[in-house]
Amino acid sequence: GEYYGFVIAAIFLFVALVAPEVLCADRRTGMLGLYLASPLSRDTYLVAKALAVTAVLSAVTIGPPLLMLVARTLDGTGPDGFGAIVELLGKVLLSGVVVTVLYTSISLAVSAFTTRRALASVGVILILGLSSLVDATITEGNVAPEAFVLDVAALPIELVFRIYGDVASTPASMGAPTWVLLLGYLGWTALALGVLRTRYQRATVTR
Repeated sequence: GEYYGFVIAAIFLFVALVAPEVLCADRRTGMLGLYLASPLSRDTYLVAKALAVTAVLSAVTIGPPLLMLVARTLDGTGPDGFGAIVELLGKVLLSGVVVTVLYTSISLAVSAFTTRRALASVGVILILGLSSLVDATITEGNVAPEAFVLDVAALPIELVFRIYGDVASTPASMGAPTWVLLLGYLGWTALALGVLRTRYQRATVTR
């Protein structure tokens, strides 16, 4: 679980660049109209783009932990027994999906508000960066740990730590029930995807 803490800055930068490049360019150049002139609907277009971003980001969130699992298993320092290997493999895949889905959803939602890639990238970084202030507020103030759900940047990482059964990723999250964090995660993801779909359903497209 600590892997994501070491590379979180790189993941933020990666997700801030990929989704804006995928969405903003199509609207700016008029390619969106050409796509929609085909049998693609707005929903299928968004699904295709979301899957593309998810696949690329998964290479960062799943690839390295999976490689570590394989290397340590072959070296004899990994999990002991087939059952343990399968269990850890499941945790690797689930953790990668948890990190990928929320960050992808937020990045796509922000990218739906502008045709300029740079503005979308800055917006994603600001949202993820400012949300980290929640940690300091909880730690230094008399705030319930459940407020950690407001930290959309650290929320997936905390869930990853709990998937692996590790200690909390930050003191601010200690004491927050897992079910509360999971509901918060699902809520943020649904909100971001809802905003994305609403923006594209209302967008005027010239075919």
